[in-house]
Amino acid sequence: MMKKEISRGLRAAGFERKGASDWYLHGPESLAVVNLQKYRFSDIWFVNIGIWIKDLGDKCYPKFSECHLNIRAPSLWPDQRVEFEELFDLNEERFPDDKWAEQQEIFARDYLAPMCMELMDTATLRERIELLKRTGLFMGVAIKWLRNGSRLANGDQMV
Repeated sequence: MMKKEISRGLRAAGFERKGASDWYLHGPESLAVVNLQKYRFSDIWFVNIGIWIKDLGDKCYPKFSECHLNIRAPSLWPDQRVEFEELFDLNEERFPDDKWAEQQEIFARDYLAPMCMELMDTATLRERIELLKRTGLFMGVAIKWLRNGSRLANGDQMV
C-alpha cells in the first residue's frame, strides 16, 4: 500500500519508477533517486534520496547506494524528522489506514519531490554542503567537485 501512495506523489512530479522500490527524476546536471528500504526485523521503512552528479559519471539508473550523495529523507527536515520517520513506521498506529495513505502521498508530493528537485541543482548543493555533510553521505570526489566549482583536480577520479 505505501509504495502506491509514494509512487502517486512522485509521479505527479515527473519521477519514473524502475524496479520495486526506486523512482528516478532526470535533470540537466544530475538525477535524483528515491529509494524505499524496509527494515528486515519489523515493518519500518526508510525513505532514501540519492543524487547522481552527471559530470562525475554517466549512468541512467544508478542504484541509491551508487549515488554521489546518499541521505535518509527525514533528516532534511530536522523540525519534522520524528513525525516523518513515524509516518513510515507501520508498527505505529498513528492514523487510520486511509489517513496514513493520504499522509504518505502528501509527504511524497509536497516534501520529497520538491526537495529532490532542489538538491538536483548543483548551486543548491554547494550552498548546503555543510548541512548535507552532517546529515548525509557524500562520496569524496563529489565534495571536491562541489567545492572546486565543478572542476576536479589532477588525479581525482571520476566515478
